[in-house]
Amino acid sequence: MHFYSVCDLIKLDSWVETYCFEFDVNQMKAEVNNRLNDEKLNIGLDRCKFSVKDVVVNSMKCNASIEKGEKAQIVDIATNEGVIKISKFVCSINGIAKNGTDNYKITLKLNDNNDNFTLDVNIPKLLYNTNERNASNRVHLAEVNQIIEKKLEEQGVYIDMGQAKLSSVEINVNSTDKKLYDAMKIIRKGFNTSDDKVFIVESDNNIESLKVKKGKQGNKPYAEIKVYNKIQQLKDTNQLYENENLVRIEVSTRNNKAIDVLTNNNPTMEGIIENWEGMERWFKDTLTKHIKKPCEDFNKMVVDAMVRELKEGHKTYDILTLQAEQGNLVDMELFSRAMKRYYKETGKKSPTTVIKNTKNRYGKLNRCRYDAMIGNIDALERLWNEIGL
Repeated sequence: MHFYSVCDLIKLDSWVETYCFEFDVNQMKAEVNNRLNDEKLNIGLDRCKFSVKDVVVNSMKCNASIEKGEKAQIVDIATNEGVIKISKFVCSINGIAKNGTDNYKITLKLNDNNDNFTLDVNIPKLLYNTNERNASNRVHLAEVNQIIEKKLEEQGVYIDMGQAKLSSVEINVNSTDKKLYDAMKIIRKGFNTSDDKVFIVESDNNIESLKVKKGKQGNKPYAEIKVYNKIQQLKDTNQLYENENLVRIEVSTRNNKAIDVLTNNNPTMEGIIENWEGMERWFKDTLTKHIKKPCEDFNKMVVDAMVRELKEGHKTYDILTLQAEQGNLVDMELFSRAMKRYYKETGKKSPTTVIKNTKNRYGKLNRCRYDAMIGNIDALERLWNEIGL
């Protein structure tokens, strides 16, 4: 097993030294902003888990919680015993936070159900001391293995990241467009068009989080898709944050077959970097198939229903209010589309005045709901364009 020495690791770029040691919070924010200004890719890596078989410790300086037992074994280079049999092992390295409970950078832990270890790494927090961003700069990603080994070595724990096998990966995109909070209602409707169970967290009639699991293979889904209010999650866990608005769209997988495909059968950190274009395509394809298209299909279904009701002779205002009360009218643009199509198909003149008057009438009586139904489709379209869908 090969381990990097401290001398080898000191040769890392200066930015590694900056972000791998504790320092003033204001300094951290300034340096993070400066470092991330050159990030070009919007799609990036987040949390990753690796399976680790061999762990070596120096018991003279080991900063880990260890209980002796018969479940697994580790090598101790500080004693003549050589091998220590254990039943529990946990080594955690935390980042900067405000007494947060979800504050780790790295956690190495003995599994409950087998004799392997799981290495859980928050990549952005490891590189930049923040989980408000993702990590997409491949120069930085190429340093991850060395940084992990160095940080663990400081705790008296040694692993070989070249042998660590990827068991879980999260890829995300972040947007500061606060209109996406309202647009999450469209995404919820899109999710609901499938037979998959949708996990929803709401607060004060606002959607905080949406999650759906897709394509189950064995006992693990092929992919999990989550859309959520990242700033609220950071607040809830007392984490540091810079933006007041941040919506995160995340795609993750714990499926071994999916990971092998994504990494071209090289489920390591190196495999992630070498196959990054494929990871990005997978992310985009997943969003297109399971969010973008279902949302478009739902919107079309609502327009079809309103056109049908108009042709049946129902009053324009009654149709708008009914669809709004049922939660189907997630954007006033759908009402405009329905009216234009109805007028075109029935040979009537321009509906511009009727659309404007009907919207104004509804807005005067339901201002808050009306405002929440303006610009949602545009917000999603902006996001899809930024991602490159």
